[in-house]
Amino acid sequence: MLDGYKNSNGISKKNVALNLVARPPALGKPVKEIELNNWNKTTGKTFFIGEFSSSRLLSALLDSDLGRLMPYFQAVTFACGENVYQPDDGGHFIYFPESAVFSQINILEDGKTVETAMIGNEGIVGITAILGSQISSVPWTQTLVGGNALKINTLIFKQEFRRNGVLHPAFFEYLNTFIKQITQKAVCNQHHLIEERFSTWLLMIDDRCGNDKLVLTHEQIAHFLGVHRPSVSCIAQNLRDRGIINYSRGRISILDRLSLENSACECYTVIN
Repeated sequence: MLDGYKNSNGISKKNVALNLVARPPALGKPVKEIELNNWNKTTGKTFFIGEFSSSRLLSALLDSDLGRLMPYFQAVTFACGENVYQPDDGGHFIYFPESAVFSQINILEDGKTVETAMIGNEGIVGITAILGSQISSVPWTQTLVGGNALKINTLIFKQEFRRNGVLHPAFFEYLNTFIKQITQKAVCNQHHLIEERFSTWLLMIDDRCGNDKLVLTHEQIAHFLGVHRPSVSCIAQNLRDRGIINYSRGRISILDRLSLENSACECYTVIN
């Protein structure tokens, strides 16, 4: 399973809140209460920072650092199969997944596609846009599992990133993990059996969305794995016959996770 993050002090996060709006505290209420009306005027709710987002990367930030960014976040929802970035889009916004899971895809010369990275609530969608001095193009990215994410303007995030070195440890820890995943997937796509790759892929999705019932057709799976649909159908049938998964009408359920892990290639252990 994916490990959680700690903040830059090396301690786990607590539900500590931060005052974002200059106003006198109400009688009997904590001075550091957050009024999120400036972040999302439609909610009218009050939250604590520890409850603000299920993004593990944001949860790794100090409250003061997250507090400066919070007014610029926008909550967005993606449907399965929806594009976050088209091929060679400019990365004008970056996304912190919460319940959604995203797939970074490369297009080969023959038109085939293959997933090069998977991003869930442990990371950032559009990370390459942050690294350059200018807004750079980002890889084609699609929604793998529909759900929620937080969106922020790339320039605003980069400005805060340059200004505040406290953001660096959590960001570079994730960047290291992300690069390792891309490198391992390149090896995996070239050398491992499709059944092993399929099993690893399902486990990675399960780790990121925490839902063992996935809405995915065989055609979609073939698209992300860069293989033919009949191959996926044969492998899924084999795994179902062995009682490891079940599938029906575009829904896949993991029945025996331990056996699925045994069916996966070594890349699952390396990446996670």
